[in-house]
Amino acid sequence: MTGVASFVIIADADADLLARVGATLNLLNVMPRAFHLEARAEGTAAVRASIDCADAQAELVARKLWRLTAVRDVTLEYRDGS
Repeated sequence: MTGVASFVIIADADADLLARVGATLNLLNVMPRAFHLEARAEGTAAVRASIDCADAQAELVARKLWRLTAVRDVTLEYRDGS
């Protein structure tokens, strides 16, 4: 059963952040419903993505996002599709 995983990633605003986060989200093999990247004045960036997937897949991707260089925080909210 699938639902919608919403990820919020806070990281250092490095030039390759988009590529690293995108490559990790690509493990789900599904195009995101929504994707937003915002650079902040204090040198960090916030990435928000909503993707259709199973709960276990979302948890796995959240753990992989935590392992990326310069990631400071990862928040996952999951809504069941039923």
